Formats: sequence, structure tokens, C-alpha cells
Amino acid sequence: MAIGLDRDNMMQNVQRYNIPELEERRDVEELTKALKEGNTARERGNAAVALGRLKNERAVESLIETLEQESNYQVRGRAAKALGELDDLRAVEPLIKALFNKNEEQFARGWVTWALGELGDSKAIPALEKVANDLGEDEDVRAIALASIEKIRWEQISKIISKAIEIIKQAKKTSYKRLRSNRITQTDTRSI
Repeated sequence: MAIGLDRDNMMQNVQRYNIPELEERRDVEELTKALKEGNTARERGNAAVALGRLKNERAVESLIETLEQESNYQVRGRAAKALGELDDLRAVEPLIKALFNKNEEQFARGWVTWALGELGDSKAIPALEKVANDLGEDEDVRAIALASIEKIRWEQISKIISKAIEIIKQAKKTSYKRLRSNRITQTDTRSI
């Protein structure tokens, strides 16, 4: 009798969590467990990506912890990507710290750099500039740092322009009201 390997049973034994199902159910708690306890780096990384897509702030602390403590660089990279998608500024400082870890793999450093750009916090610009100007840094990571700096600056400019437009609109309304009020007052005094 030959011993055969049942691939599906092997995969079930290796993968403890059904990540697509958990994501579909929007089960942040179980995805967080999978992030921490998954049997394989792939499973933990997929859980990180799913948490990012769900955009639930309850995942931020677990993703930061993964970024700081996970042994696999691919999982750390996917945790960084997820943090960038969550749009929660609590992630900025841990991401900056990870950016300065020179022992980090290019894959993870690239996602850390991208995530800082996605979060759009100007506090990240000096760190990103340092990476972008470091000739010893990986070429791709430097390019991502430049793109992230540009994204943050454009978002800042966009906010300034939007604010200026609102101020102009408000001034226009106020001026119109004053002008109208003055006309009414002048008409009232002429009739006297």
C-alpha cells in the first residue's frame, strides 16, 4: 500500500485560518489572531493585508506590534502596507522607527516608505528625505521615498488651496451681505 499525500489536508494543517472567509465576514478579532498566531508567514501576511483592506482602527495596535516584533520580513512589509491603508496617524512614529532600521529587508522598507506617504503626515518628510538622499539606500526604496514626499506635499498644498477657497467664498458672502445691507440703508436714508 503506497502512502499518498493529501494536499488539501496538508494545507488545512498548515493554514489555521481561512483568511478570505474572515475578511468577507469582516472579523477583525479572528484576523488579528491569524496575524499573531498563523502557522505560516504567508498566512500571517495575508491576515495583515486583509486587516488593511477592512480599514478598521481596532487593527492598528496589532499591526504596529507585528511591524516591530515579527521575525519574517514579508509579514512586516505587509503589516506596514496595512498600516498605510488604515489612515491612522498612530502608525507614523513606529513606521519612521522601522524606516531607520538599516537591517530591514528591501521589501519591508519599501512598504514602510509607501505607508508613510499614504498616511500623509508631514512629520514623516525629514525621515523620507533622509532615505531619498541616501546613496547607499536601495534604488527602489529611494524612489518610493521621493514619491511619498511628493504625495505628502501635494496633500498639504491641496488642503491649503481648499482652505483658501473656503475663505474666499466666505469673504464673498460677507461682502455681498454688507453691500446689500449698505444699499438697503442708503435706500432707507434717501426716502427720509
